[in-house]
Amino acid sequence: ELALSQYETLTQPPYSKPQAFIGQAKALLQLDRDDEAKAIAIKLSGKKETKGEGYYVLGKIAAKQERHTEAVLRLTRASKVKPNNVDNWLSLAASYVALNKPVKAVKVLSQGIESNPESYQLYELAGQLELEQEHYPEANAFLDKAVGLESQSLLANKLYARGLFSSRNYREASK
Repeated sequence: ELALSQYETLTQPPYSKPQAFIGQAKALLQLDRDDEAKAIAIKLSGKKETKGEGYYVLGKIAAKQERHTEAVLRLTRASKVKPNNVDNWLSLAASYVALNKPVKAVKVLSQGIESNPESYQLYELAGQLELEQEHYPEANAFLDKAVGLESQSLLANKLYARGLFSSRNYREASK
């Protein structure tokens, strides 16, 4: 609520900064005020400099409302416009998983990794999805990179050990 009121102040003249509108839309989204967030996001998606954020908020609203096909469309657009936004890729993958398309989810995570090679979260989720599909070599490759980037990630370490154990690489799993 406090952040929202600060963003509302910054969206008024003489300020009216695009970043304030983006922050306002995201704050409204977190407060489950989806209709208000959507109205702002529609305006954002119509402007060149804020198009990516607008599509992102619209995609997050669609996903929250379990309209995953629409979410995929919006989040794909957001990812093309703002490929360095890791959450675009994570949210897009989550929508593909909700549509029971884990292979497509891994594919978009790999695309996200191309733009964000230092994001352990992308490797972690890709590894988890590959592990769930019992694609152990692929899972282990993603998870090895995730652990290398963020050695303190309990989830990445746990998944990596599970992947190594499942692929019968007991020596590495016990490290």
